[in-house]
Amino acid sequence: MACPEPGSSIETAFHKALSGNLRYAVDGDHLTATTAAGDTLRFERVAPPQLSGVNWKVTSFNNNRHAVVGVLGESSITMSFKDGTVAGSAGCNRFHGKYSTEGSKLEVGPLATTRRACEEPLMTQEREFLAALASAVKWSIDGNVLDMHRADGERAIWAVAE
Repeated sequence: MACPEPGSSIETAFHKALSGNLRYAVDGDHLTATTAAGDTLRFERVAPPQLSGVNWKVTSFNNNRHAVVGVLGESSITMSFKDGTVAGSAGCNRFHGKYSTEGSKLEVGPLATTRRACEEPLMTQEREFLAALASAVKWSIDGNVLDMHRADGERAIWAVAE
């Protein structure tokens, strides 16, 4: 794949530096690799992905009819996990509830919401999202994307860090 400059030149230099024999040293969370020509590459360990303490913007969710659907129009669905509580906006109402994790396993619920009435199809979207969140039993993070799945393996929620 051809990348625009300066990306392409950086990639070429990086690949060249990694070819051949390297001397390396590890100091805490830092790795230093030195080429035979004396060029030095420095790497720093990235913290593992965190579910808690991040504001997540939901981009899609399972509507419980074997379809993952996007968020309607200009509505916004958000959630955050902290200290055993998940809370956010379901598009119309605010919600909160308990959650727990053990590794990549997740348990959510019960969930409670405020009682504001919005027009359809916003209320349907809200019910479907809350059901998807309650059905999530597994989570993973890749970069800034949260991917949650149900027990049957279907995707429950897809969200991005805000």
